[in-house]
Amino acid sequence: MLLDKLADVAPDTLRWLRAVEMLEYAGTPEARQTLSLLAKDAPKIPVQEEAKASLERLGHRPTSP
Repeated sequence: MLLDKLADVAPDTLRWLRAVEMLEYAGTPEARQTLSLLAKDAPKIPVQEEAKASLERLGHRPTSP
């Protein structure tokens, strides 16, 4: 169950993952730049992986003004 998986995620990691999600949702050039930085230098491996995945998904969307 999904909730069981989330129970194993540290609260600070979960906050980082939520921030990545919001950056992807925003999709602005600034958000994309921040995602690029997180994909390279995030303090937690799951955050790096999610930032990379977000950038991949954003690559299929037009850029926001």
